[in-house]
Amino acid sequence: MRVIPICLLLVLTSSAGFAQSGLTGTSRTEFLENAFKICFQKQTDNPKNKAIKVAKLAQYCVCYSDHLADRISPDENKTFDQLFANDRAELAVRLRPILDSVTSACAPTLSP
Repeated sequence: MRVIPICLLLVLTSSAGFAQSGLTGTSRTEFLENAFKICFQKQTDNPKNKAIKVAKLAQYCVCYSDHLADRISPDENKTFDQLFANDRAELAVRLRPILDSVTSACAPTLSP
C-alpha cells in the first residue's frame, strides 16, 4: 500500500501555509499525521467502504485531516486534549459540529 505514504506526504506538505486560525507548524504536522492515521483506519475498517478504492479513502482522509486542522485553534486543541483525558462525553459534544462540517466538506472526494 504505497498510497498511504504518498497521501501522508501530501497532507504534511500541502496545507502548512493555508491555515488562518487553525493549527500551524509542528503542532499542525503532528495533528495531521495522527488525524490521517485515525481516519484512514476507520475508513478502511468500515464495511460500508469495501467497494471504495483505497486511494479514494486516502484522498478523503487527506481532506478530512487538513480541514480539521484548519478548524481547530491551538487553544481548542489543548482544551480537546484535556477533555480527552477527563471528559470524553463533553469532548464529543464540542467536536460534533466541527466533525460534521469537515465530513460534509470532504464527502465529495469519495464520489466516482
